[in-house]
Amino acid sequence: LASVSTQADRKAVQSVILAIYRPWLESGANLFQNILSVKGLQGYSQTTLPKPQTGTCIIFCDAFRLDAAKTLAYELERQGFTCPISTKLAALPSTTATSKPALILINDRVSGKGMTGLDPAQKDAKSKLTADAFRKILASLGYQILKDDEYGDPTGIGWTELGAIDAYGHQHGWKVAHHLRSELDNIKNRILSLLDHGWKSILVVTDHGWLMLPGGLPQAELPEHLTMVRKGRCARLK
Repeated sequence: LASVSTQADRKAVQSVILAIYRPWLESGANLFQNILSVKGLQGYSQTTLPKPQTGTCIIFCDAFRLDAAKTLAYELERQGFTCPISTKLAALPSTTATSKPALILINDRVSGKGMTGLDPAQKDAKSKLTADAFRKILASLGYQILKDDEYGDPTGIGWTELGAIDAYGHQHGWKVAHHLRSELDNIKNRILSLLDHGWKSILVVTDHGWLMLPGGLPQAELPEHLTMVRKGRCARLK
């Protein structure tokens, strides 16, 4: 989609995508569901990141899916950097609020019990774990919270957030294919500037990937009265 610009070319590409990509997606989704129906959620392990060594800054990028990560790694490796990539299953449910604390070992600070929504709670406060509360927990664990173009002290450990892939995709749909290029450039430039400032290593992490199909993904109706809360990709049942 990013390689075409006229409406006629875009329709032609979208037709091909629907013919090839949708059956492949459905096959993979059905296979994954069949495995879960036999094995349940055992084996759906959610391993947290070890606490980084000093000199490491973590960049959290929302919805930074694997193909984008590989493109970024390729471009950085061309400049002489070493960029290993590792993967794991997303947290359940695969929302940002649930996935962020699943990345960092803070099990003693958060809980999923007693919540009627999809977000975890703060154990002590027994209230929803907001983005601000999550950053305060990180700060209490020794992370420097770097905003925007802040660089922090590279002799410690850092946490910063970057990117609008998820927000842009929700708002503009297939046009995210064109937007992704500028997102990759922004992330690469942020990494290079942090390294120039003295950070020894940069760890880019994400919460989940995403699927985008021209015309929308197949939809199954879930009656609202059967749920406590319902989102486009997940729900909590009564």
